[in-house]
Amino acid sequence: MSAGKPATEADAGADDLSVLRRLLLRPEQRRIAELGERLENPRLRARDVSRVLPEALRLSARDRADLGDALTPTVETIIHASVRRDSRRFADALFPVIGPAIRKAITEALRQMLQNLSEVLEHSLSRRGLAWRFEAWRSGRPFAEVVLLHSLEFRVEQVFLIHRESGVLLQHLSAGNVACEDAGLVSAMLTAIQDFVRDSFAMADDQTLDSIQMGDLTVWVEQGPEAVIAGAIRGNAPPELRGVFREALESIHQQQAEALRDFSGDPAAFETDAVQHTLQQCLQARYHERPRRISPLLVMLLLGLLAAGGYWAYTGLREQRAFESYLQALNQAPGIIVTRAGAAAGGYRVQGLRDPLAADPLSLLDGEGPLDPQRLDLHFAPYQALAPSFVLTRARRLLRPPETVNLALADGVLRLSGQAPARWTGEARRLALALPGVEAVDSSGLRDPGRDELRALRAALSEQVIRFHVDTTRGEADAPTLQRLARDLQRLQGLAREQGQAARVVLVGHSDATGTPARNLRLSRLRAEWLREQLLGQGVDPALLTLRAAGSSEPVSTGTGPAAQAKNRSVTLEIHLTSQQDADR
Repeated sequence: MSAGKPATEADAGADDLSVLRRLLLRPEQRRIAELGERLENPRLRARDVSRVLPEALRLSARDRADLGDALTPTVETIIHASVRRDSRRFADALFPVIGPAIRKAITEALRQMLQNLSEVLEHSLSRRGLAWRFEAWRSGRPFAEVVLLHSLEFRVEQVFLIHRESGVLLQHLSAGNVACEDAGLVSAMLTAIQDFVRDSFAMADDQTLDSIQMGDLTVWVEQGPEAVIAGAIRGNAPPELRGVFREALESIHQQQAEALRDFSGDPAAFETDAVQHTLQQCLQARYHERPRRISPLLVMLLLGLLAAGGYWAYTGLREQRAFESYLQALNQAPGIIVTRAGAAAGGYRVQGLRDPLAADPLSLLDGEGPLDPQRLDLHFAPYQALAPSFVLTRARRLLRPPETVNLALADGVLRLSGQAPARWTGEARRLALALPGVEAVDSSGLRDPGRDELRALRAALSEQVIRFHVDTTRGEADAPTLQRLARDLQRLQGLAREQGQAARVVLVGHSDATGTPARNLRLSRLRAEWLREQLLGQGVDPALLTLRAAGSSEPVSTGTGPAAQAKNRSVTLEIHLTSQQDADR
């Protein structure tokens, strides 16, 4: 027991020490844990770097150029990859800058070209120009150079910006049409000449060479504390040009003071628009003022251009007016609707709707006018116009009316007049309502001659009586009478069909009252059968004829005399007309 007790006390002391350590070191442990998480968590590290990266970039760009050198390959790679991936997007981003630059360059090039053209035209055909051409031929110089020598008072052809201490060329500009040698070599030679003169003639450091004369070319040198401007001048420059050089040099010292002071041999800091603009002011030129006379060739050229422009404008105006007249003709033509029209690439474009019955759009163009049909691009979609003439034409094509029928259209009502069969009239009324532009059909003006003929023929056949002698079954009718009767029956059947009806003829046999009823009934049937056989022999349709024996029960005449009794010994015809549908059923 005594041995176990010290161990328990030791353990209790150790626990207290651990608790004390945790209490004392808890804040540091927490910070250590937070630092570990910050170092191991990429998102937290990126956020921390993003907070200090802008300030680090500004300090690095201000103090040293290592950051730019390090980022240049990466930026170039990113730009190349962006161009390869989506060149259109890169072009859209550069559009606001490239567009004005291109326009400015084109404007300057056109201005220079027009100036050179004007000078060449002015000096080409004049007396002075011919003399200068002879001089160019004699001396072997280009004509443009001879013109420049005679007309130029002075011109600054090249401007060099040189670092004074090191002699390194910082920037170089030249006139547009001046041939330039190696600008760096020229800068080194100027610096060497300065040093040679200073060493050879024991000149002080603040004394410099102001100008160098080489034939008709003069080099003016303007010294500054950190930089030198040298200008190559052709001709006799006025003294005030040195003031321009000095002002440009002072401006560059103000703009680039830090870059001149910390210059280490890299002229990239001076390749800016501000420096170029300042040096551009030194590239001045002045020409001899001579009274300008307009060259006859230039006048002729201008007159030719004016004549060509006037002719072009005149023909364009005539063509435009002809196109407007053509559009008016299209709009006035029935069945043609113009929805869009105007000038297009290489001509005129017309879009619209055209009824198939309308006139050909090209036929409305004046063939002798100034508008060429080849310059017309016509696009007309088909549609159906509701002009009365077009609706009537479609009605005639669909209904195919007989020559005896007239068609007229007014307020959407198609009026039919004349003579036509009833079957055609019914079909025409049904079909006409399906035509666009026809809202109703009026056929009250139609007369059916077949119906009148059918009515008259029915009445005539109903009055027909074929007589027989006493106790005979052979009729008294001769062959012409039977033939005429057969033709009338066939005509009756045809007229009924035209009216959409079915005809049925009942041959009713009769007898007088002299015999027994049974004998009279048999005799009347035989008489009806005889007439049927005669008619069938004449080509009458068997389906048209039916028989009925009436005997003496249905006398044709109620008289008692011999004439009345002779009329009862006969066969009469009953005509029945029904609709074709009822007949089919």
